[in-house]
Amino acid sequence: MALMPLTALAQINGAGYYRVQNKASQRFLLLVDNRGSINWSNTSVDLGAFQTIGTFDENVCWNPATICYIEGTSKANFYNISGQGLDLYKITDTYMKFTKQNDGSYIISGEATKAGATVAKTLYDSAKPKNPADINTGGTSGYQYWYVRPVKSTGNYYFGIKPDFQATMENNDRYYTTVYASFPFELGSGMKAYYPTAISGQYVKVGPLVHSVPAATPVIVECSSDQPTDNRVDIKSSSASTTGNRLTGVYYCNDVIDAAHRNVTEYRPTNMRVLGKAADGRLAFITDRTLKYIPANKAYLTVPTGTPETLYVCTVFPENAIETVAADGSTAVQRGVYSLSGLRLADTADGLQKGVYIVNGRKTVVR
Repeated sequence: MALMPLTALAQINGAGYYRVQNKASQRFLLLVDNRGSINWSNTSVDLGAFQTIGTFDENVCWNPATICYIEGTSKANFYNISGQGLDLYKITDTYMKFTKQNDGSYIISGEATKAGATVAKTLYDSAKPKNPADINTGGTSGYQYWYVRPVKSTGNYYFGIKPDFQATMENNDRYYTTVYASFPFELGSGMKAYYPTAISGQYVKVGPLVHSVPAATPVIVECSSDQPTDNRVDIKSSSASTTGNRLTGVYYCNDVIDAAHRNVTEYRPTNMRVLGKAADGRLAFITDRTLKYIPANKAYLTVPTGTPETLYVCTVFPENAIETVAADGSTAVQRGVYSLSGLRLADTADGLQKGVYIVNGRKTVVR
């Protein structure tokens, strides 16, 4: 989809969620880390938290890291940029000045005054055809102009969910992914959100969030289509809650050499499960031994050592499945054989006398 710079849409209209697009490169601002600094005394700048990325349909429309919260300050034309756990003012100690041009674009610069002298640094996108590309404080003429695009569910600059795969949950065949976004959103038609609350045996029980997902809440999203344009959401405030949510979200997967901005979460197959499709096509949290890091804006499930490698997702535990509690208070699975009073008897059910036992978290009758 070709996106033309529409000046009617390229403006800051109060505090809210926006995408920032470079006029020359057409790439969008991308938040890849929450660290950086501007040292105004010696004019050194670390902008490693920012990159730009292009091709809206392929890389931008579904990417939470392309969405910023822009909020004005008491000083005219000065704004703060935040999102993905990043607050630009907190890491740079300055607000950004947005100077509007006749075509509706902005020059974005940081300004500070020290000992009576004012220093300004203007943001440029790289003129190189890289994807993603670096942000600079100087560069090729024309690459210092930026459009500010409000994010709406209608129009060209929407945010939509991009599912990872198709799977079946309780005879319901749909498309699924996990999402971890710093902004709240309301689901569109044909969409649902879930979060895991408990584990028992080979099952994960999930609770529903039918309409709204709060900010900074990792969830499973169910869609009826695999196309983000069909899975548009409204970014707005939400009063929903997810008490007992066992998912852990990850904002960043910045696998770079620069130690100051390397920000990754290593995947541990012994204690982590990621959303996927089981061998029989059912939705499950699975062990993925090909995975090195948890991808940006995704979520994972932490499990005790010894948990089954595949945990099927369900809204109601199967009959006789027993939920157990770990020492830290979180729901977990007791591996091995236990009496009904909780006494551990053996590692497996082999050779047990007749009776009722708890085997790997499930009530089992030995006849």
